[in-house]
Amino acid sequence: MAAWLKNLFGAKPASAASPAAPDPARASTDWLARGNEQVAQGHWAEAANCYRRACEVDPESASAAVNLGYALLESGRADEAEQALQLARRLRPDNADALFMLGRIAYAKGDPDAAVQHLQTVIRLQPSLPFPYALLGRAHAKAGREADAAAAIEQGLALHPHDAEL
Repeated sequence: MAAWLKNLFGAKPASAASPAAPDPARASTDWLARGNEQVAQGHWAEAANCYRRACEVDPESASAAVNLGYALLESGRADEAEQALQLARRLRPDNADALFMLGRIAYAKGDPDAAVQHLQTVIRLQPSLPFPYALLGRAHAKAGREADAAAAIEQGLALHPHDAEL
C-alpha cells in the first residue's frame, strides 16, 4: 500500500512508530542476575537491593520475591524477609523455597507448629530435598513431639543417608 494511502487511513509510517515498551521480565532478569552476583560475593544487603528492584519492575515475579526474602533473611532482617516470602507464596503457593524459608523464620520465632506446617508442605511438594527433614525434626522436638521428631529424621535419613544435617 502506498505511503499516502496509509496516511489517509491513519497508519503511521514505520519511522514514526512509537518505541517498544520496556520488557519488565527482561529488566527483572537483569536485576536478578545482579543480585545473584552479590550473593556469590556474600554481599547480602546489596543483593537485597537488586532483588527489590527486580520486584519493582516485575511485581508478578515469584522468583524475585523469593530471592529478596532469602537475601533479607541472610542479612538478619527476618521480618522483612517474611513479608517478601509471603508475597512469593501469593504469587506461587507451591514455591518450596519460600515455604522452607518461612519454616525457618517460624522456627526461629519460636513457633514450631507453623514451622511444621510449612516444612511438611515443602516435603509434600519436593520429597527429594534433604534439608527440610532436619528442621522438621527440630521443630517437632521443640514442640515436645519426640516421636514425630524421630520419624522426620528417620524419613530424611532413609532418603539421604549421607546428609550431615540429619
